[in-house]
Amino acid sequence: MTRQLSTDDKRLITFTWKELSALNQRHNAHIAYKGNVYDVSSFIAKHPGGAEQLLYGAGKDITHVFDSYHSPKAFEVMRQYLVGKLSDSEFETFETESEFYSTLKEKVSTYFKANRIDPKTDPWMFLRMVIFYLLALLCWGLMIAFHSWILLATLLALSWGFFSAMVAMSINHDAGHFAITHKPWVWKWAAAIAECLIGTSTHIWIYQHTFGHHTYPNVDGADPDVSVHKDKPDIWRIVISQKWANRYLYQHIYMPCLYCLLGIKMRLQDFHSLFIGIKGTVRLNPPTNSQLAVFFVAKVVHCVIRFVIPSFYLSIGYLLYLNLVYDLIYGFWLAIITQLNHISDTVVAPGAGTSHQWAEMQLAATMDYATDSWFWTVFSGALNHQIAHHFFPGVLQSHYSKITPIIKQTCAEYGLQYRYAVYHCSKFAAEINLSVGLEAFKTMVRSTTNVLTHLSGVIRGSGYIKLVVSITLKQATNQSLKRNGLLKDNDIVRVLNMLIQRKVKATQRY
Repeated sequence: MTRQLSTDDKRLITFTWKELSALNQRHNAHIAYKGNVYDVSSFIAKHPGGAEQLLYGAGKDITHVFDSYHSPKAFEVMRQYLVGKLSDSEFETFETESEFYSTLKEKVSTYFKANRIDPKTDPWMFLRMVIFYLLALLCWGLMIAFHSWILLATLLALSWGFFSAMVAMSINHDAGHFAITHKPWVWKWAAAIAECLIGTSTHIWIYQHTFGHHTYPNVDGADPDVSVHKDKPDIWRIVISQKWANRYLYQHIYMPCLYCLLGIKMRLQDFHSLFIGIKGTVRLNPPTNSQLAVFFVAKVVHCVIRFVIPSFYLSIGYLLYLNLVYDLIYGFWLAIITQLNHISDTVVAPGAGTSHQWAEMQLAATMDYATDSWFWTVFSGALNHQIAHHFFPGVLQSHYSKITPIIKQTCAEYGLQYRYAVYHCSKFAAEINLSVGLEAFKTMVRSTTNVLTHLSGVIRGSGYIKLVVSITLKQATNQSLKRNGLLKDNDIVRVLNMLIQRKVKATQRY
């Protein structure tokens, strides 16, 4: 490893992020925090949150993750482990010092202390988690018991998938954020039990979600949840920097269908990520023996639940059909709920540029909806309180409804925008429209159709087509489309020409 003496302190050594990334195992674990590098190998066993939390962060810059999980005083104990400086960064860096975020954290801390509430404990939330798990198993069992009633078995398969999704958004999600009690063994066992039912790896998901998405929401090239291909057409188009493909005209049709396959995709990608050591944009550290054991045992148990046991009672075709029904609702509900908060016409799009203040970037890239609704707070896994979740990921989700008003108040005090949608149904429609580009295309189609309808009788030659393009461009390239950042002018021309050619052919038949 190439090391250079620091000009600030001759006792410290300078690390590049690539050098730091190699120091990611228990016997030689280093982390970076606010430009400094710490050797935490001897501290891992003493870490109050458990050894695995530090091992997940080993070899990485944990600045933003640490700040969102700890108070400012918590890092004082780490000073004795300082060994060097970090000379560069793997991803885009953001300013960590924020008066707004410091004030917000102090207010939330005061709320919990004043009301004597443990942010990681709530008996009613734990009961809800157990109920979701038992309901999923109950629906699975009843589906097998009443398999001769095809319609009833189908409805039970849908219910099985839905409650499994709720297990993923409650037990699995909060365990993956280390938010279920202060005892590491509790969240680890909770995660393992949930994995057996839903089949996705919490170990892989922690890297993707906690160290990737939460640190860099909507930052293209860093957030694995919204990473897009710019040089070649991706499966969908959500930013103008992506290369155009004609299939994007129909993504409002095929993307909701693909949402249904999210669960299958995640389960298969777990193996791929474990094998290559990377999940999206996030590097995976070498897994421990216990992590490998949980990974494979949970996968086997999941397959036994879904395929082996039912095969004693159902034909292969019927079994595959019911499992497909299960996955359709499971994947669709997870995809829609998780996409709502970050793919919207009111949040900053990937790669669009955000504030260099990390806390303000979180506000710009995240949106809440229906926070006053008990229904959506429960059945979205409290992800309708997404801003509270991003600022306080280590807090149990049932407490977010109390944190959100504090966030609103603090945003108002500092003149920062708090992004919010009143009704979930409108937010749902807006997300679908934006994520698949439907709203923008509807505007263009409506404008083009209106003009062509009134003047279709005189369509003759290219001169009129140019006129229609000119008129429609003025109508279609309005401020809302520009704000959405979904289309560029040349995209609009391309789509309009396609629509006009179709209209011309239609009118020439008469």
